[in-house]
Amino acid sequence: MAERPHTETEFDLIIVDLGLPDSQGLATFCKMCSHAAETPIIVLTGLADEEAGMKAVKQGAQDYLVKGQIDGRLMYRSIMYSIERFRLERELKKRMDQIERLDRLLHFERDFEVQDLRNEIERLKERKAS
Repeated sequence: MAERPHTETEFDLIIVDLGLPDSQGLATFCKMCSHAAETPIIVLTGLADEEAGMKAVKQGAQDYLVKGQIDGRLMYRSIMYSIERFRLERELKKRMDQIERLDRLLHFERDFEVQDLRNEIERLKERKAS
């Protein structure tokens, strides 16, 4: 696959055909993922290579379609579902990150309060001892 200069252009979706002559199968998909991590990807495979499509989905593709079995409705549905699923996954990840940050903050605050209580207990013990 020929290297092209990186551009700042954003796309709604990328469709990668793993069967093109200059494609190197899943390696092409993986390279595309690393360059376009914020864009959903649909993989096209041939009839004999459906397993590559399933592997691509396990590695982050939103969907795979088998050439020769695609019609307009299937392509449209796959595109729309892939874009929406990708958006929802990103939103879920964003929310999970927010929850993790809040959880760390609460643990920090709790640890701080516990330390304050320990310090107060030590002061009370010292007063009682004197």
